[in-house]
Amino acid sequence: MPAPPGVGDGNRDAGLDAGDGGGDAADAAPDADDDFGFEELGVPDAAADSGTDSRVPDRPDEFACGEERWGDGAHCDCGCLVQDPDCDDGEGCTDASCQAAGCDVRHDESGAAIRPASYTCDEATFDSLDGCDCGCGAIDPDCIGDGCTEPGCKQDACQRCRDDEGEALVCTFACDEALLGDGTCDCGCGAADPDCSDLGCPEPGCFQDMCERCYGSEGELDCQRGNCPSDFKTNDLCDCGCRERDPDCIASGQVCLEPSCSASGCAQCFDDAGAQLICEGWACAEEPGAGDGCNCGCGTADPDCAAGDGCSEPGCLANGCTSCRTEDGAPMSCMP
Repeated sequence: MPAPPGVGDGNRDAGLDAGDGGGDAADAAPDADDDFGFEELGVPDAAADSGTDSRVPDRPDEFACGEERWGDGAHCDCGCLVQDPDCDDGEGCTDASCQAAGCDVRHDESGAAIRPASYTCDEATFDSLDGCDCGCGAIDPDCIGDGCTEPGCKQDACQRCRDDEGEALVCTFACDEALLGDGTCDCGCGAADPDCSDLGCPEPGCFQDMCERCYGSEGELDCQRGNCPSDFKTNDLCDCGCRERDPDCIASGQVCLEPSCSASGCAQCFDDAGAQLICEGWACAEEPGAGDGCNCGCGTADPDCAAGDGCSEPGCLANGCTSCRTEDGAPMSCMP
């Protein structure tokens, strides 16, 4: 079967550039190339960057909300103890659970988003890491740096859209539209299939138990789980290519599910057989996987590091590291 038109090809920059009110995702999650990088979440690709845009100040440690909320370029996050750069001068507030003019998303003492009364979609869809819900009367925090609120609205970032009656609309369904409403749950089509009853998934290459037909960038796939290590959701690393969402990827802004996909922000990447690949973003001079020891702080994981060993963030220290790098890329001691 030919590839569904428009399904993420790993190299597109298609989705997050028309934020609610015109915000550009390039300004959203700051990076040198103005490319937010959360693209696979709304079908756009995961091949994006995760550096720091000089226009957005560094996130202070005191910022109590998720790091992906800081300076996303579209939504003023309130209750985060530090003013979000997205809040206009004189707007927003910083105390937990506060409310003020300009607040798009409010947060409680734990940093969790507070669902506003104006949110008209199912409560279970709000800030639940299930994808970007649009047309709900208020922003779904899953729409990081994008999304829209008016019933009937559509954007590339939207994974589920609603009309003014709360009924599902097609957002950016990239598979044959004849598959919509045919009684079979189709997954990986870039937008939710109503046949899945909100239990499927839209990202190319994805899998959920509800899926009956699955699609990736090259066409139809077997509907089955990926072959990543069994602990990929709990190992504190952003694992990509696993066909299911890894909660550890949320902070890095990556939802890269199709086997062999890679993007900056992925700490470990896997093919369809479960073999570990070199992720985009390797920053060390040493060749990854060359059998020269466990290189740490290189931006992505070195396959030479044994399971559970090593780390990827510059300046990190972990068991098993044989060479380590500072945040500037200079060699440093691996001793704590």
